[in-house]
Amino acid sequence: MLLTDNEATVIARIYKNCKRISINRKPIAGTFDLVSDREYDLEIEGITNDGLNFSAWLPLAMIGAINWCEPSIANMTDYPEMTRSGDWSGVRDSRDEAIWNIVDTIYDGILNETEQLTPR
Repeated sequence: MLLTDNEATVIARIYKNCKRISINRKPIAGTFDLVSDREYDLEIEGITNDGLNFSAWLPLAMIGAINWCEPSIANMTDYPEMTRSGDWSGVRDSRDEAIWNIVDTIYDGILNETEQLTPR
């Protein structure tokens, strides 16, 4: 599987403190062998340096790597009050359309701004 330069950069920054990660394109719902061709639509699994197993959908990991409680981001979720109060489920439980809107908004040009990504 090939990654775009942007995907590789984001993954390297977010998961730089992991022992191992595996990356797969997200399957298209209702199909057996079709996968998404949308940039960042990746499923990540791995082990942290602390030995914890994790799995993530990259768009949520990208949002989780910034200050997602800020009103400007929280207001783009389906549950802004929950999100502003620090409840991650306000982001996680939002519609895919809302999540993609956040990713498209906050990552437009962010790839050169490393201080905005918090390594895991």
